Amino acid sequence: MLKADEILEKRLRDGRDYMYIGGERYRPDDCLLMRNGQEIIIRQIIDQTHFADQRGSCMHSFMFYDQKWEHCFERNADKKTKDRTNAAVVADRVRLEREAFKNDMVKNMSYQVYEDYGRIYFFERVGWHIIKREREPNTKESEALLKLSDNLTLRGVTLLEDMYRHCLLKSANVGSNSI
Repeated sequence: MLKADEILEKRLRDGRDYMYIGGERYRPDDCLLMRNGQEIIIRQIIDQTHFADQRGSCMHSFMFYDQKWEHCFERNADKKTKDRTNAAVVADRVRLEREAFKNDMVKNMSYQVYEDYGRIYFFERVGWHIIKREREPNTKESEALLKLSDNLTLRGVTLLEDMYRHCLLKSANVGSNSI
């Protein structure tokens, strides 16, 4: 969300650089929530009341009241990481990990991707599970997960990789040499 002094300082214009939706100022890449929890991301501001969302649909600012949308302060473009919930910070990190993993898989040959199918399935399933929980308030579990993610980042390991290794070690037989 934008503040009034930032608008004056940057000389932003209503209807071009930002718009009011539900009494709050929004700019491109900010997010709203529909009643079912689906995100609406503002991609382009057309005028003071109309905007285009991520699917290219033209929306109206009064739809906020008609369709009972909600503000989504955690996912907005100018929100600082320190002000976000622990689950949202971890979800952002997992998104980046998944994208990097996908890019690595694209570079592999088809037989290598086939051999790594279990790993791909694990990264997708666990990654989406963490991302779906990003709107949860701060809890002891989310704080512990963020702390674990910070420690792993210092060691150069991603969270999903560590979870996958842990899952492999947990499922392996004690006497097997498969690891």
